[in-house]
Amino acid sequence: MEHFQSPAYQLKGVADTRQGGRPENQDDYGFVETPLGFLAVVCDGMGGGPGGKTASYIAKFVFMETLQGFEPTVSPQEAMKIAIAKANDALFMKMQEVPSLQGMGSTLVAVLFTRQAAFVAHLGDSRCYRMCGKKVFFRTADHSLVGELVRNKTLTEEQARTSPQSNIITRGLGNTSNHNPEIAEVPYLRGDRFILCTDGVWGIMQHEDLLTRFAAHYPIENLVLQLQDETDKIGNASGGYHDNHTIIIIETNTNSLLKDKMSKHLRIVFAALSALLAISLLFNIASMLTRPKPVEENTIAIDKAKYTRLKAIESRYNKIFTEGSADFTSAVKVLTDENDNLRMKIKELEEEVSTLTQKLTEASEKQVQAPSQPSSQPIVATNRPQNYASAKSATSSSGAKNDIDQIINSLNQMMTISGVDVKKVNKQITDHQKKILSLLDEFDNKTNRRFQSKTNGIRGVMTNKGKTQSPAAVISIDTKTKKYRATDSAKEHLKKMKTIAEELKKKL
Repeated sequence: MEHFQSPAYQLKGVADTRQGGRPENQDDYGFVETPLGFLAVVCDGMGGGPGGKTASYIAKFVFMETLQGFEPTVSPQEAMKIAIAKANDALFMKMQEVPSLQGMGSTLVAVLFTRQAAFVAHLGDSRCYRMCGKKVFFRTADHSLVGELVRNKTLTEEQARTSPQSNIITRGLGNTSNHNPEIAEVPYLRGDRFILCTDGVWGIMQHEDLLTRFAAHYPIENLVLQLQDETDKIGNASGGYHDNHTIIIIETNTNSLLKDKMSKHLRIVFAALSALLAISLLFNIASMLTRPKPVEENTIAIDKAKYTRLKAIESRYNKIFTEGSADFTSAVKVLTDENDNLRMKIKELEEEVSTLTQKLTEASEKQVQAPSQPSSQPIVATNRPQNYASAKSATSSSGAKNDIDQIINSLNQMMTISGVDVKKVNKQITDHQKKILSLLDEFDNKTNRRFQSKTNGIRGVMTNKGKTQSPAAVISIDTKTKKYRATDSAKEHLKKMKTIAEELKKKL
């Protein structure tokens, strides 16, 4: 079982894959921070023998690698289509190189989290669910023969699950005739859970029983462990020949910019409630206007309080209706998030004002301390040694080398940081990022920006061009030591940055 998280997109997740009762595990999965958002993917290999295992690995690897190479301005849907097409091409090239792999293929289901929404792409019968509390707000439709029959209402979910034709895939990568992905833009709320799984998970028990387990209020690591253990238990009880089973559960801790559309039924309910509140409000106002004079002061106070309370209730219901939230809980979250966002923006503005004030103060102090030359007297050249310029250059070069040494040291520490407290690990990594960025600015100033193209390369990876969390700062938990550390992907980025820094040092 593997833990991961993305501070940039405020989500965390757990992934696990098991062999089941098969000779080998032909499932594969992965997760990574990309310039477009945080990506998680699950693949299920097809073809038997070495083909299935090879297909799922190639599909996963090429898909993830391609998405890591896009600029942040590219549309998520377009990027996912291109990445899937490249993965499909890679499978065909491999089949041409190795004849024994002819006929291999793979399903794919992936979710790319951005601040706008979660973009879900899939081919085949590996699924993605979005659970909001105990309800399923989204589920991919299987690209399979029995899946089509379920949509046509020829078969029920249960009949499709147990059908001997359930393994006939109509879309997929590799050996299928249709390689076009289905991509959905899915909104999300704080506390939602996205579940990616192969048919080895959803095919083991009745659909309603599976949804009941998905909706359980357990921590996601406990839920993954329970689902995987129960899948093996059911499979072993049925003969022990059950399929490989892979699952990823991701929990969000913020709301997407895209909002859920309110169902027609809820719109009618909210409209009726709003109408009742409006009638009640008008009735109370009419009663106040038609009440005979004189009126006691305490009666007026009571009527005013009642009016204020009803007006507030009407305002909240109108808010719920216009936001299009799916239920009362979601509506409350919407209102809470607006307050949180406002407080965050105020805090950011205060920090910016504080920073600007500090810079102005420092500039003012420097100006006061700088020696002035009377305008009425000619400027006299100071007697300096002939080697003054070279001495100054040597000092600047020495300072620049020191900056590079500190940058290399911080990169090394980012690669080796680990700990059981995820907040402390994140803070240590963030502190090193800030230090590196500051040192890069100092280095550029000392070298008259001669190497800025190189330093911008390091700067770009450290900040990811300001669009997302730095790819060099993604962390996960080591299943053996139970400590949080930089992912292997993050370490590769850090090693590349260290190589650039070492090259710069040699040029000084």
